[in-house]
Amino acid sequence: MRRIMAAAAVAALVLGAGCSKDSGGAGASSSPTPSASPTLDVAANTKQVCDEVKQLNTDSAKKVGDAIAKATAAAMKGDEAGAKKAVDEANDITKDWVAKLRAAAAKAANPELAKALNDIADQVEKLLGEDATVDQMNKTVQEAGTTLNKYCA
Repeated sequence: MRRIMAAAAVAALVLGAGCSKDSGGAGASSSPTPSASPTLDVAANTKQVCDEVKQLNTDSAKKVGDAIAKATAAAMKGDEAGAKKAVDEANDITKDWVAKLRAAAAKAANPELAKALNDIADQVEKLLGEDATVDQMNKTVQEAGTTLNKYCA
Protein backbone atom coordinates (compact mmCIF):
# COMPACT_ATOMS: atom_id res chain seq x y z
CA MET A 1 0.00 0.00 0.00
CA ARG A 2 2.99 2.26 0.58
CA ARG A 3 3.75 2.05 -3.14
CA ILE A 4 0.27 3.30 -3.93
CA MET A 5 0.69 6.26 -1.61
CA ALA A 6 4.00 7.09 -3.28
CA ALA A 7 2.35 7.04 -6.67
CA ALA A 8 -0.42 9.28 -5.35
CA ALA A 9 2.12 11.80 -4.10
CA VAL A 10 3.81 11.89 -7.47
CA ALA A 11 0.42 12.26 -9.13
CA ALA A 12 -0.21 15.35 -7.03
CA LEU A 13 3.14 16.74 -8.12
CA VAL A 14 2.52 16.44 -11.80
CA LEU A 15 -0.98 17.80 -11.75
CA GLY A 16 0.43 21.01 -10.31
CA ALA A 17 3.45 21.22 -12.61
CA GLY A 18 2.12 22.14 -16.04
CA CYS A 19 4.16 22.57 -19.18
CA SER A 20 3.21 25.51 -21.31
CA LYS A 21 6.17 27.45 -22.66
CA ASP A 22 9.83 27.04 -23.47
CA SER A 23 12.59 28.56 -21.41
CA GLY A 24 15.38 27.29 -23.64
CA GLY A 25 14.58 28.60 -27.12
CA ALA A 26 18.09 29.97 -27.75
CA GLY A 27 19.19 26.71 -29.35
CA ALA A 28 17.29 27.26 -32.61
CA SER A 29 19.26 27.85 -35.79
CA SER A 30 20.50 31.41 -36.18
CA SER A 31 20.29 31.43 -39.99
CA PRO A 32 17.01 31.41 -41.88
CA THR A 33 16.16 28.01 -43.31
CA PRO A 34 13.33 26.69 -45.43
CA SER A 35 10.48 25.00 -43.59
CA ALA A 36 11.57 21.60 -44.91
CA SER A 37 14.98 21.99 -43.26
CA PRO A 38 16.14 19.20 -40.97
CA THR A 39 17.21 21.86 -38.44
CA LEU A 40 15.26 21.29 -35.24
CA ASP A 41 13.38 24.16 -33.67
CA VAL A 42 14.30 23.66 -30.01
CA ALA A 43 11.57 26.01 -28.76
CA ALA A 44 8.86 24.18 -30.69
CA ASN A 45 10.23 20.81 -29.63
CA THR A 46 10.32 21.87 -25.98
CA LYS A 47 6.73 23.06 -26.16
CA GLN A 48 5.65 19.81 -27.82
CA VAL A 49 7.47 17.63 -25.28
CA CYS A 50 6.15 19.70 -22.37
CA ASP A 51 2.59 19.51 -23.73
CA GLU A 52 2.92 15.72 -24.10
CA VAL A 53 4.34 15.36 -20.59
CA LYS A 54 1.56 17.53 -19.18
CA GLN A 55 -1.06 15.26 -20.78
CA LEU A 56 0.84 12.14 -19.73
CA ASN A 57 1.01 13.35 -16.16
CA THR A 58 -2.66 14.30 -16.06
CA ASP A 59 -3.73 10.95 -17.51
CA SER A 60 -1.35 8.91 -15.35
CA ALA A 61 -2.33 10.73 -12.17
CA LYS A 62 -6.01 10.03 -12.85
CA LYS A 63 -5.35 6.35 -13.58
CA VAL A 64 -3.22 5.93 -10.46
CA GLY A 65 -5.87 7.75 -8.41
CA ASP A 66 -8.56 5.44 -9.76
CA ALA A 67 -6.45 2.38 -8.88
CA ILE A 68 -5.85 3.74 -5.38
CA ALA A 69 -9.59 4.24 -4.93
CA LYS A 70 -10.19 0.63 -6.04
CA ALA A 71 -7.53 -0.66 -3.64
CA THR A 72 -8.97 1.33 -0.76
CA ALA A 73 -12.54 0.19 -1.48
CA ALA A 74 -11.46 -3.43 -1.73
CA ALA A 75 -9.44 -3.21 1.48
CA MET A 76 -12.40 -1.65 3.31
CA LYS A 77 -14.53 -4.63 2.24
CA GLY A 78 -11.88 -7.10 3.40
CA ASP A 79 -11.18 -8.15 -0.20
CA GLU A 80 -7.43 -8.75 -0.03
CA ALA A 81 -7.27 -10.19 -3.54
CA GLY A 82 -9.09 -7.18 -4.97
CA ALA A 83 -6.87 -4.77 -3.04
CA LYS A 84 -3.71 -6.54 -4.25
CA LYS A 85 -4.98 -6.49 -7.84
CA ALA A 86 -5.62 -2.74 -7.61
CA VAL A 87 -2.20 -2.14 -6.02
CA ASP A 88 -0.59 -4.13 -8.83
CA GLU A 89 -2.55 -2.06 -11.35
CA ALA A 90 -1.33 1.19 -9.76
CA ASN A 91 2.25 -0.11 -9.84
CA ASP A 92 1.92 -1.09 -13.50
CA ILE A 93 0.53 2.34 -14.36
CA THR A 94 3.40 3.96 -12.50
CA LYS A 95 5.97 1.81 -14.33
CA ASP A 96 4.36 2.75 -17.66
CA TRP A 97 4.43 6.39 -16.59
CA VAL A 98 8.18 6.12 -15.90
CA ALA A 99 8.75 4.53 -19.32
CA LYS A 100 6.80 7.29 -21.06
CA LEU A 101 8.69 10.00 -19.16
CA ARG A 102 11.92 8.42 -20.38
CA ALA A 103 10.57 8.32 -23.95
CA ALA A 104 9.68 12.01 -23.71
CA ALA A 105 13.18 12.72 -22.44
CA ALA A 106 14.62 10.94 -25.47
CA LYS A 107 12.55 13.18 -27.77
CA ALA A 108 13.54 16.42 -26.04
CA ALA A 109 15.97 18.53 -28.07
CA ASN A 110 16.81 20.61 -25.01
CA PRO A 111 19.34 18.46 -23.13
CA GLU A 112 18.47 20.13 -19.83
CA LEU A 113 14.79 19.26 -20.24
CA ALA A 114 15.74 15.71 -21.22
CA LYS A 115 17.85 15.37 -18.07
CA ALA A 116 15.06 16.82 -15.94
CA LEU A 117 12.54 14.34 -17.33
CA ASN A 118 14.91 11.42 -16.74
CA ASP A 119 15.55 12.67 -13.21
CA ILE A 120 11.81 12.87 -12.54
CA ALA A 121 11.38 9.36 -13.96
CA ASP A 122 14.13 8.16 -11.60
CA GLN A 123 12.37 9.80 -8.66
CA VAL A 124 9.01 8.26 -9.55
CA GLU A 125 10.63 4.86 -9.98
CA LYS A 126 12.32 5.03 -6.56
CA LEU A 127 8.92 5.55 -4.98
CA LEU A 128 7.94 2.05 -6.05
CA GLY A 129 10.55 0.62 -3.67
CA GLU A 130 9.66 -1.08 -0.43
CA ASP A 131 11.66 1.45 1.56
CA ALA A 132 9.85 4.54 0.23
CA THR A 133 8.83 6.88 3.05
CA VAL A 134 6.39 9.75 3.34
CA ASP A 135 9.32 12.16 3.78
CA GLN A 136 10.91 10.81 0.61
CA MET A 137 7.60 11.22 -1.23
CA ASN A 138 7.20 14.81 -0.07
CA LYS A 139 10.78 15.66 -1.05
CA THR A 140 10.33 14.04 -4.46
CA VAL A 141 7.11 15.94 -5.07
CA GLN A 142 8.71 19.30 -4.20
CA GLU A 143 11.92 18.77 -6.15
CA ALA A 144 10.28 17.33 -9.25
CA GLY A 145 7.68 20.09 -9.42
CA THR A 146 10.34 22.76 -9.11
CA THR A 147 12.55 21.10 -11.70
CA LEU A 148 9.77 20.63 -14.24
CA ASN A 149 8.55 24.19 -13.85
CA LYS A 150 12.00 25.49 -14.90
CA TYR A 151 11.48 24.14 -18.40
CA CYS A 152 7.73 23.91 -18.85
CA ALA A 153 6.24 26.81 -16.91
